[in-house]
Amino acid sequence: EIPKRKPLTSKEITVSFSLKKLLIPAIVVVALIIAAVVIWQLLPRKEAVPFAPSDKPSLAILYFENNTGDEKLDHWRKGLSELLITDLMQSKYFRVLSGDKIFNILREMNLLEAESYSSKDLEEIAARGRATHILRGGYTRAADTFRIDIMLQDSSTGESVGSESVEGKGEGSFYSLVDELTRRIKANFKLSEEEIASDIDKEVGTITTSSPEAYKYFSEGRKYHHTAEFRISISLMERALEIDPEFALAYRSMAMSYSNLGYESKRRELLKKAFELKDRLSEGESYLIQGEYYRESEKTYDKAIEAYNKLLNLYPTHLTGNINLGILYEELEEWDKALERYDVCIRNKDETFYAYFNSANAYLAKGMYDQAEEVLKFFLNNYSDSAPLRWRLAWSYFCQGKYDLVLPEVDRFFSLFPTHFYNHITKGYAYWYKEDFIKAEEEYRKLLKSEEKVAQLNGNASLGALYLMQGRFEESKDQAIQGSELAEKIGETDWEEDFHFWLGYVFLQRGNPQEALKEFDKVWSSAVEEDHLGSQRWALYFKGLTYLKMKAIDKAQQAAEELKEMIESGMNKKEIRLYDHLTGCIEIERENYSTAIESFKKAISLLPYQYDQYDYHALFIDSLASAHYKAGDLKKALEEYEKITMLTSGRMQYGDIYAKSFYMLGKIYEEKGSTAKATDHYKKYLDLWKDADPGITEVEDAKKRLAGLKGQHPDLSEKKSETF
Repeated sequence: EIPKRKPLTSKEITVSFSLKKLLIPAIVVVALIIAAVVIWQLLPRKEAVPFAPSDKPSLAILYFENNTGDEKLDHWRKGLSELLITDLMQSKYFRVLSGDKIFNILREMNLLEAESYSSKDLEEIAARGRATHILRGGYTRAADTFRIDIMLQDSSTGESVGSESVEGKGEGSFYSLVDELTRRIKANFKLSEEEIASDIDKEVGTITTSSPEAYKYFSEGRKYHHTAEFRISISLMERALEIDPEFALAYRSMAMSYSNLGYESKRRELLKKAFELKDRLSEGESYLIQGEYYRESEKTYDKAIEAYNKLLNLYPTHLTGNINLGILYEELEEWDKALERYDVCIRNKDETFYAYFNSANAYLAKGMYDQAEEVLKFFLNNYSDSAPLRWRLAWSYFCQGKYDLVLPEVDRFFSLFPTHFYNHITKGYAYWYKEDFIKAEEEYRKLLKSEEKVAQLNGNASLGALYLMQGRFEESKDQAIQGSELAEKIGETDWEEDFHFWLGYVFLQRGNPQEALKEFDKVWSSAVEEDHLGSQRWALYFKGLTYLKMKAIDKAQQAAEELKEMIESGMNKKEIRLYDHLTGCIEIERENYSTAIESFKKAISLLPYQYDQYDYHALFIDSLASAHYKAGDLKKALEEYEKITMLTSGRMQYGDIYAKSFYMLGKIYEEKGSTAKATDHYKKYLDLWKDADPGITEVEDAKKRLAGLKGQHPDLSEKKSETF
């Protein structure tokens, strides 16, 4: 999830990200996306945790045996399994393990290429999938006639519950044969004729494709998607769509692959096509696609919630439905509602990490750090080691300032995920928090050499944010320009907006409000065109701040009122903090310091706790500290600036503010006559900005003040710091 979309979804993992809250790139979230796909499937699993029995039977459909003697028909081993899964998953009366789940289990047990399964294999598969029943099958051919045989057995006893055989002419008959098998399987589960007739059961050819050739490419593409070879998967989906342009599941799969690679504009384009073909999906898949599609704009969040609730009315324990609805609540900062959704999955003993990752996310946002750690450690101790959860655990330690616990978890993450380019991002983050900026820069520069364009964008964003922390504004600006040009070239509008936000902020901080306004206007135009309400709010907010720099208070007030109206008409009411903060800045310009202070306090009260990279505590606290300072209350100003120096994740988006807080503390201590503390803080500031651009007023002033203090007290260099 969480600027626009921060937490991890279940499905093939569809997550988008944003730099809307400004400068730190959405780097690790995407790293987790890729890691999730790869690591979860490759790691050895621990013994399954006992689970509470469900009143619904659960079914694991294994890959079929190819008894035709023709290797060219091997793709139907997985294909027939997935067709049956797709068809039977429509039912309200029992739970069917997804194709992804079956793939993961077979891969963990080294059975993906197995032509048959022993009784011990079946027992283990059932235990891992918590399946009450196992379905095995095979297919034979005589001339152009195919015969499919299946056997349904009770997984606890191994006894046969029933067996069925169906025949048809040619591979094209497989769809009708699967439909017939579905009806017979339901009868074997003792469903009455009335229940079978009233059950959800669209023909499988309608909700997939009627083309065996297209389905072959789709099935192969899903295999490569499972192993995180997304480019290959995409090419196979494209071939499937050449044959059947109305193959909705292929569009959805491509959308997820592009999302996992970080191409959100392409994901939206393909998701729209899947949405337009939602009638070619099962009812559950249709609701899922509607939820994802409507979640693209805050204007249609209500429709997304409605779609997810319809899905959950049909299938209350649906993993993806619960996870994605929880994510939507996180985007609205309704943390408790999000936790309710994730808890459904956790109580259902789901063994994928998504619910645990996102639960920890919500707990961190609520400041419940112990609970976040408990959730993460439970999964790691009881199910499997997981790169995403290791990273989230490291981040939770970082948010709390438990720095000695961070690196062991980061090292574990590295050991699980040593080769992908996102590893450079994570290493850079680890060096950054240690303030080893040279090594962090080395890692980020490696991203610029990647062939993957999104890696290059992450490199631009990471370097730019790092330079901002060091006062290297010109280099930060250069990275933003390079990033925006690349984003425009590949059509990634989210990234374009982010880099224009960034450029505007740099121009604003360097005293060039006219250029800043141009950048925020670009964001506004793009956000309106793309229907990004979050970006529109932030564009108005920054335009208001820019007008204040231009001494155009009336225009700033007008922007504030437009911002307030937009927030009040939207669904995320907590974003009113942007209006409160902008109002406070306006009151400072009017020298109404007490009114400004109250507005800033109100804005800060609506912030979540430090829990992710998209944090703007530094921005809000800096304004409050400045108001106290200008009002002459040095004690309270000092308290607020010191809060900035103690920020953890809250320091990273606004590294320049973090650094300048040491300068302001130096001034305050100097005014209070605390020479040693003033010296320490000036030194810290100048050390952070030792490579800063020439001519920065605060840097020159800090040098003069420090020299003056040393001149007055030449023995200061021998004294120990009183600050840290």
